[in-house]
Amino acid sequence: MSAKPDTSADSDKESLGLRALARRRALLSGLGKGGAVLAAASPIKSMASGSFVLTCRSQKTGNTVVATVSGSQSAAHSFVAGGGVSQVPACGKKVATWCLSGTTWPTGCTKTSTTFKACFGVNPPGTPSGKTPLLMDCLKGTYGADCAHWSAAYLNGCGYYQSGAGKFPYPHVTGSLKGVKDWYTDTDADKALLFFTSLENDGV
Repeated sequence: MSAKPDTSADSDKESLGLRALARRRALLSGLGKGGAVLAAASPIKSMASGSFVLTCRSQKTGNTVVATVSGSQSAAHSFVAGGGVSQVPACGKKVATWCLSGTTWPTGCTKTSTTFKACFGVNPPGTPSGKTPLLMDCLKGTYGADCAHWSAAYLNGCGYYQSGAGKFPYPHVTGSLKGVKDWYTDTDADKALLFFTSLENDGV
């Protein structure tokens, strides 16, 4: 009587492959719903020499994770290991850096005329009646720390994605991906702000 071939190893490999595929499909599905704020419809972007994934440091663990708002706990190594994918740190300027006289603001934004409302569609909380605060006033903390970080996030978005540097989330919605402005009024705005603030490292 002939013995049956041992297919357990092949089954294990197939199972691992299916699980990896399922994780990737789930991530891409989340992107399609606007759950992430990367510079493309996928966290992995094609390049001449291969692919890259934008990463940041987890606020909870300090580990390197994929740079998204609702997917930032996805370990970057899950994309990099064995896949020829390079990690590109997502980063932007700090609030204080945007306030410096020597810091050039992105095209379309000026220190003396751009208002918070022009960027986000509404005035910041605590705005006196009849006032339309400048973005610079918000950066200086006149309307609170949260407002200052939202202002920096908007400028970082304008400066680093519109210029093609690809190191910070879009300022506005692009396709199905939410931008900084859209996260401001989202139910997960607190999570988004925590994420944006973590990218303020002047590492550009």
